[in-house]
Order: sequence, then C-alpha cells, then structure tokens
Amino acid sequence: MVTTPPAARMLVLVPDGDLPMVELAQRIWKLAAAAGSAVLLIGLAARPDLEPRTRRALALLQTHTRFDPVPVSTRVARSADWVAAVRVLRRPGDTVVCFASQQVPAGMFGWRWRPLSQALEAELKMPAYVVTDVALPVERHAGRLRRAAWLVLSLGLVAAFFVLQAWIVQAAAGATGSVLLTLSVIAEFTLIGLCQRWRLRE
Repeated sequence: MVTTPPAARMLVLVPDGDLPMVELAQRIWKLAAAAGSAVLLIGLAARPDLEPRTRRALALLQTHTRFDPVPVSTRVARSADWVAAVRVLRRPGDTVVCFASQQVPAGMFGWRWRPLSQALEAELKMPAYVVTDVALPVERHAGRLRRAAWLVLSLGLVAAFFVLQAWIVQAAAGATGSVLLTLSVIAEFTLIGLCQRWRLRE
C-alpha cells in the first residue's frame, strides 16, 4: 500500500506497452482521492511518429480514471528521458508517482539499469511514490542489441580520442597543445552525448 501526503497535483509517469487500463486507473484514482490531488498523466514520445500512440493510451487511461472528486489531465512529453520530462513539467507541491517496473539507464555508458524512483531522487531531489501492486511491462528504451552497439561505439570513441590526445601531447607543446587538448575533450564529450541521445531513442 502506497500512501501520499496532500499535494496540489500528482504526476503519474505512465509507461509504454500493453497496460492493464482498468486496474491501473483504479489504483491511480485511489491514490489521488486519498491525497486530494489532481492527476496529470504523463507519457513519453521520443519521436513525433510515436506521439499519436502515446496520446491514445493516455486518453484511454484518463477515461477510466476521471471520476469525482479527481480531475485528470494528460500530457505527452517529447522526450526519451523521464527525468528530463519531470524536470520541465514539475511545479512546487507536486507529487510524482511511478511504478516498480520503470527503469532508466545508469552508469557512464548506460549499460546498467536502475529504478526510475532512484534517478528522480538522485538527479532532481524529488522523491517518488512507487506503486508495486500493479503488474506493468518492464520499461526499456533500448534493446540488448542497441545497448551493445552503444557500448562498442562509446568505447571506440574513447579509444580514438585517447590516441588523438596522446599524439597532441607529443606533437604540440605549450599553449597550442593545451588548446588542442581542450578542444579534443569537448569534442569527445559532445560525441558521446549525441550517441547517448541516439541510444535512448526507440
């Protein structure tokens, strides 16, 4: 049983997949009614072509959830990252509700996974109330093959820039060498960041 303090608004992070709509709606309604909160159902759409599917799922869940005294609205976040979506949408006094199956990449290369609730606490200092008594699909934004490709690409970039930076140290001295090293580090992290965004896209 999850209990929540009074809150002006409850942000429910709705995972993708085949959801038990009626059971999920009943659970959300009970939480919101007990807390005296309005509900904002949030779904992620990493690409524009995924947005209609997400909107349909949220609309269906809204239909099953919206009963007095709980007002329910929906929002599609154009992102592949739950933490980034909550950072943009949250307001003072909001409560976040997520589910035990929701996980996000962890570690430098995103090879491991950690619960979404831990990521929200660590990155936004925003505790989440985790619902464990509704069976939902385990949420993954990348399959094993995509993650493997991401890891190989990231390691290749690190190795390539290591060789480049070693050459810079030997070939350029003084201020020129320092500038080239700085630029190479910026380029390295920029490329790794772009690869991370690609990896998170469905």
